[in-house]
Amino acid sequence: MQAMTKHLRLAVSALVAIQLAACISPPKSPLPDVDQQSLAVERQHMAQAALNSWNTESARLYTIREKLWLTATQRGECPKTGPDRGALLQTVADLPSGLHDEVISAGLRSGGLYVAAVAPGSPAALSDVQAGDRIVAVSRDHIAVHDALPGGWQDAAEISLDLSNANGDRTVSIGSRSLCNVDVVLDNSHDIWANYDGSRIYVSQGMLQALPDDASLAFVLAHELIHFTAKHTGLASIFNAAGSRDQEREADLMGIRLVAHAGYDLTQVATIWDRLALLDPNRIGFDFLADHPLRAERKLRLQAAIAAIQAEKNQS
Repeated sequence: MQAMTKHLRLAVSALVAIQLAACISPPKSPLPDVDQQSLAVERQHMAQAALNSWNTESARLYTIREKLWLTATQRGECPKTGPDRGALLQTVADLPSGLHDEVISAGLRSGGLYVAAVAPGSPAALSDVQAGDRIVAVSRDHIAVHDALPGGWQDAAEISLDLSNANGDRTVSIGSRSLCNVDVVLDNSHDIWANYDGSRIYVSQGMLQALPDDASLAFVLAHELIHFTAKHTGLASIFNAAGSRDQEREADLMGIRLVAHAGYDLTQVATIWDRLALLDPNRIGFDFLADHPLRAERKLRLQAAIAAIQAEKNQS
């Protein structure tokens, strides 16, 4: 009987507590309805903004790449070169998967081959190829809605392009020039990294967003290019961490000189390791097995190299 009374008291106490909580809790407001048409418009707006941002970052990376690659080629530093037209072509399939789906769903782009960026002074620029142009035909061969580069694009011979944009249609002839033969790929990761895997250079969106000035981003690209021109291999990092650190030091030193030859402001690059340390503090410390030197060491070596380059410039 006492146990039953105890349980009854507990039940009554719990019921009272619930009622008191209901009294002091503010009444819940009903969630506002979302108009489906407004939702579709807002979704399209977000997809367009994301597409514009991707295009802007792709164009920025490509333009810096072309400037550095041309400088290295003219200086005879590239072990392998190939024909280049100075225009970055893009299809919907080249977009990150999530953005690709939204762009298709929003009807922003159904397919086709577009010019995403044009490098200043390149054969494409001299032929009046413009970012945003859609390629309709190459040398009279109609371009279907596909995800491949047109035939002859990567050859050295001059080709004709039938182009279309908001201002109308036109036909241009475009030649080529010789450039370092290694591609740069923009990765949609928001981690801060760049890498040369032996065939291509990859740079994350996070790295572009961490380095808003072109000089610092040029240094990152130049560093990776040196791995290509100096024929560095990933085997050093697997079997010899110390050897890999030496390769990183060489890439830093030769990379900053390439940035200087390309005409970038080196004073902006001097603080790059401080900025990256603030954004990615987990990589400040030393690991015996690490294949990169300490960032503090890289900062000091980089600043000394910049001072030496500027002294040489003042003496010339």
